[in-house]
Amino acid sequence: MPVASSKNIVAPTHSPRNHWWTLEQALTSLEAKDIISAWKYLEAIRYSDLIPAETISNVMAMIKAARGGIDFPLERPTDYYRQTPGGRTGLPVIRSLKANDDTIQRYPFEMALPPIVGNGNDFAFIQDVLSRQEFTGPTPDIKLRIITSVADRQQLEGLVAKLTELKTDLQRAGNIFLSIFVPRGMQGISLPLKATWHEGNPWSLARSEQLSYFCADIDAMVFTQAETIDDAFLLEQIQRYTALSKNLCLILTPKDQDAKFTATIADRAIQKSWRGRDTAFTDLTSLSFAISAERFRKLGGFDPRFETEHFACREIGFRIYNSGSFFVPLLHNAVAPNNLSTPDSAADRDLLATLNPHGRDQKSSSRFEVPKVSIYIPAFRAARYLAESLDSILEQDFEDFEICVADDGSPDETARILEHYVRDPRVRFASSINGGIGHASNRAIHMARGMYIGQLDSDDRLTPGAISRLVHLLDNNPKVGCAYGSCERIGPSGNYIKNEYSWPTFSRKKMMLTSIAHHFRMFRRQAWERTDKFREDIANGIDYDIFLKMSEVTEFRHVDEILYQRRWHGENTSHVNEGFQTLNTHRVQREALKRLGLDSYWDVDAPFADRPREVTYKRIGSRSRVIFWPDYSQSNPYQRMLYKPVHRQCDIMGGDIDAAIRALREVKPFESTKITFHLHWLNKILLDSQNIGEASDKAQVFLSKLRRFKFLGGRIVWTIHNTLSHGFPFTGVEKNLSREIVELADAIHIHSIKSLPEIVAYFDIPTEKLAVHRHGAYTGIYPDFTNRERARKELGLDEDDEVCLFLGQIRPYKGIDHLVAAFKHLASERPRLKLVLAGSGTVESLFDDMDPELRDRVQIHNRFIDDMEIQFFAHAADFAVLPYKNILTSGSLLLSLSFGLPTIVPDYGMIREVLATDADYVSDCGICYPPEGGTDALVAAIRKMLDRHDTGEGPAMAKAAKERAAAETWEDISSMLFGDAA
Repeated sequence: MPVASSKNIVAPTHSPRNHWWTLEQALTSLEAKDIISAWKYLEAIRYSDLIPAETISNVMAMIKAARGGIDFPLERPTDYYRQTPGGRTGLPVIRSLKANDDTIQRYPFEMALPPIVGNGNDFAFIQDVLSRQEFTGPTPDIKLRIITSVADRQQLEGLVAKLTELKTDLQRAGNIFLSIFVPRGMQGISLPLKATWHEGNPWSLARSEQLSYFCADIDAMVFTQAETIDDAFLLEQIQRYTALSKNLCLILTPKDQDAKFTATIADRAIQKSWRGRDTAFTDLTSLSFAISAERFRKLGGFDPRFETEHFACREIGFRIYNSGSFFVPLLHNAVAPNNLSTPDSAADRDLLATLNPHGRDQKSSSRFEVPKVSIYIPAFRAARYLAESLDSILEQDFEDFEICVADDGSPDETARILEHYVRDPRVRFASSINGGIGHASNRAIHMARGMYIGQLDSDDRLTPGAISRLVHLLDNNPKVGCAYGSCERIGPSGNYIKNEYSWPTFSRKKMMLTSIAHHFRMFRRQAWERTDKFREDIANGIDYDIFLKMSEVTEFRHVDEILYQRRWHGENTSHVNEGFQTLNTHRVQREALKRLGLDSYWDVDAPFADRPREVTYKRIGSRSRVIFWPDYSQSNPYQRMLYKPVHRQCDIMGGDIDAAIRALREVKPFESTKITFHLHWLNKILLDSQNIGEASDKAQVFLSKLRRFKFLGGRIVWTIHNTLSHGFPFTGVEKNLSREIVELADAIHIHSIKSLPEIVAYFDIPTEKLAVHRHGAYTGIYPDFTNRERARKELGLDEDDEVCLFLGQIRPYKGIDHLVAAFKHLASERPRLKLVLAGSGTVESLFDDMDPELRDRVQIHNRFIDDMEIQFFAHAADFAVLPYKNILTSGSLLLSLSFGLPTIVPDYGMIREVLATDADYVSDCGICYPPEGGTDALVAAIRKMLDRHDTGEGPAMAKAAKERAAAETWEDISSMLFGDAA
C-alpha cells in the first residue's frame, strides 16, 4: 500500500471517534520531527477498528526509523521497564525468581514479574536512569526561568553580583531567564541575564498572568531566594532532571548546618530517605522548588487567593502530589531553613483546609471546596438506573465527596435525569459528543478534584458504608494505592441474584490472568496519573486495562465485604460487546507484557478453543534461560553489565538453586531450551556459619541441590571472583566446596588468564571447562558530569593539594593499614599530600596515634558512597590507591580507570594484564608494586606516582587511563552460558 502522510488523509472533524484525525496528527508531528508526540498519537489508536492494522503498522515503522538515538522522557514509571519507544533503561532490568512463590494455576512459574515501580514517592527508578544516562555528557538544552524576589536596593545589588558570577559558570547561559519581583520604583536596572520585572508576589498574580509570565517558551521554572541564585551546579542538575521527566517537583532543601561537606556530597543520603516518605509534598512550604513548565501549566499555577507564601506553597504542593509527581530534594548550601515563623493568616489557614483534603478527618460533616473523594460515573443511555446510582452515593454515611458524571452523548433522557441534581453542589456533570466508555471515563476523572477516586457504573449501586470503608483503608495504608471490595449481582428491579466472583487476596500474577480487582474500587488520583489513563481505542476491557496498569505502580488491597451491587439487565457493556471482550482482554494482557519488558519472552496463550478467556502465557520460541545467584544487580552494576550483551538472546533472572530446580522441573517435554544456573560468589552459601560443622553442612546441602539440578539436565557455570571468600574463617570447607563445584560445573569463568596460577594454587580447573571473558570497565555507567575544580570545591580541597584516594568498602583484606602507614611515612616530605578514604567500614582506630595536624590532612567518608558521589571523589583525586592484600579480580581498578584516574595496585595477575605494566611495574596509566613488599613497596609506588605528577605526566596518565578503560569492553558470554546451545 502507499506510504501514508498527513497530506493524503482527510479528517475534517475532530471527535473522539475520529481516529483518522488522530493519525493525521501523528503524521504531522512526524513531519515536524516531533517523534515523541507522533508516537503518543499513534499509541492512542493502535487498536482502532476504523483504521487498517497495516496502516498503523507502517506508521509505527516510520516513527521507529525516525527515532534514531532519541531517548524518550520517563513519563510513566513503567517506561523504566519497557523495551520499545518510551523505554529508558540502558541496562537490562533483572527479575527475581523465588522457589517459594505462591503457585497460581495456569500462571508460569518462570514468568517472574518485575517489582512495582514508582509507588508513593519512590523515585529510585528515576535515580537509576539519571545515573546511567542523564548525568553523563553535556548539559541538556533545557530552558529555565528563575523566579525570585528582592526586598530593597541593597539586596538587588547583591543579586546583580551573583548573577554576574553565575553567568560565567553556566555552560548554557542563554538558556537561563529571570523573573524578578521588586518593590515599586526599583525596576529597570541592567542585569546579566534576560529578565522581566514584576511587582507584588509570584503567588498573588492572576492565574492567567502566572502562566503567561512564567511558562512562555520555558521548559522549567525555579522558584528560589535571591541568596541561592549563584549556584550554577544546582541549575545544571535541575536541567538534567527536567530533561528526563516532567513529573518531578525538585525541592531545594537546606543542608544540615553541621555537615562538614557541601550539599552535593550529602544530597543522595537525604534522597534515599525521601523515597520512603509518602507525604514528602508537605515539605513544600516556601518558594524554594523547581517544576516543569508543562506541569505548572496543567495545575493552573498558584491559587492567588492566598495572602502568604507558606500557605500558597502548601496548597500547590498538594496539587502537585495529586497530579502524580515525585518530590525529589536537592540540597543547597545557601537555602535557609523554611521560615515557619512567617506571619500566620487565619484566612489562609481556613482556605487551605477547604482546598487540601490530605489529613482531613474522615468523620467531618463539613463541605469543602476540594473533597477528599470523587466518585466518577461514565454514562451512556443511563436514564433508566442513573438516579438509583446517584442516590446510593448521596445516601452514604461519608459526606466529604463529589460525584462526577460524564454523559457520553446519550440519546435518551440521561441529561434530563442529571438536571434533577443541578441544585446539589456535590453532583457535577458534563455532556459531550460520544467517544466511548474509555473516553467518558477519562473525562469524568479529569473533572474530579479529590485525592481518592471511586468508580461506579451508571446502572449499579453502592451499599451503605462503602465509601467510608475504603477511605479508612487508604488513609491508614499509605503504600496502598488501590482498595477494592466485593460485590453482588442484582436484577433489573434490584433483586438479589448471587455474589459475584471474588478472589480473596490480591495477586499481581492472578491479575495477569484475569481481572480480580472487583467493584467497588477506590484508588489514589496520584496512582492513576502515573498511568497512560483509559484506552479509548477499545470497546471494552478498559477497566481490566487501567487496573492492570495501576497494579504495576502501586499496591492493591482487597476488602472482602459486599460494597457494591452490580446490576445485570442484559444490556451491560460487557454483555453487548461480548464478541470483542476476548480480543480486547488479550490485547490488554499483551500491553501489560510490553510495559513490563516481558513481550520479548512471553505471549498470551488461550489453549482451550471453547474457553478463550481462560488464558495462560507461553514462551516465545525456544529461548534459553539463565538463573544467577547471588543477585547483587540492584546495588552493583557488574551483573547487569555482564549480561547486557546477551540479555536479548536469553531470559536472565536472579534466583537461587531452589528456584533453578523448580524452573527446570516445569520445562515442557517438547521444549528444547536450556536452563543455566550461573553461580557467582560462594560466601552466601556459608553465610553466618558459627563453626566448621555448620559450614560443612551448608556446603553439602548446596552441593546436593547442585547435583539434583545437574541430574535434571541443567547447565552449571561458575564465575570465580575470589580464590577464597574474604574474611571467611573456615577455609578448608570452602576449598573443598570449590573443588566439588569445579567437578560439577560445565564451565568455569575467569576474567583473566593471568589469574589462573593464583587459582590453581587452591584447586585445579580442567582446561576443557575454562572460559576466559574480560571484566569490562564502567565508562558511561556512573554519573560523570563534574570537573576537577567543582569536585575539589565540594570536598574542601585546594587546587595544589596532592590527593590520594581510596574508594570502596573498607575491609581488612583491602590493606588500608598499609595505606595509612605509607601516608604517615610520606607526609613530611610531601606537605601538600592529602588522603581521602571514601567507603563504609571500621578505620578510625588507625588514626588514634596520629598527630592532630597530620590528621587534618585526612578525610574519612565512612559511609556508603552513592553512585552520584563517585565522580566527585574520582575527579578531586590525583590518583587512586587500592592496596589489596589478596585480590583476584578488581572492579574498583576498572572503575578508577573509567574516570581517568591513574591507579596504584598490587601486582596480581588480572591487574597486571589490565594495566599492561612493564618489568618495573610501571604503566602509562598506573603503577603496580609487589604485594609481598608491604608498606615499603607501597611507599615506593606512591613516591613514584608523585614524581610522575611533578614532571607533568598527570594529564597524559589520566588520558591513558580513560583509553585503557574504553578498551575493556563487556564481551558476549553466550557460548559460555549455553555451550553448544548458544
